[in-house]
Amino acid sequence: MYEREPTEDETVGLAEAFDELDPKLRYRGKFAIKFFREWLNKIADAFIEGDHGFFGETKPEGKVRRAEFVLSNFASKSRIPIGLPAFVDAIA
Repeated sequence: MYEREPTEDETVGLAEAFDELDPKLRYRGKFAIKFFREWLNKIADAFIEGDHGFFGETKPEGKVRRAEFVLSNFASKSRIPIGLPAFVDAIA
């Protein structure tokens, strides 16, 4: 809980500061991961429905395991970010 609500001037100032952020560098990853998960769900829907626009004549085999569309599974398949070791050394 906040000690007080922000004033309208504070809200406007913060909104303007946010609008100046470079989306590729400063937006929080939760929005990107939400978009990615939704995109995967749409592809899964198309696959299950047999949408030939995406998959040609491929017939669905098996099941789409949507429960596996979680951050921990994505992270386990990702490369370590460039510069991570130097970052960790700098804060250790």
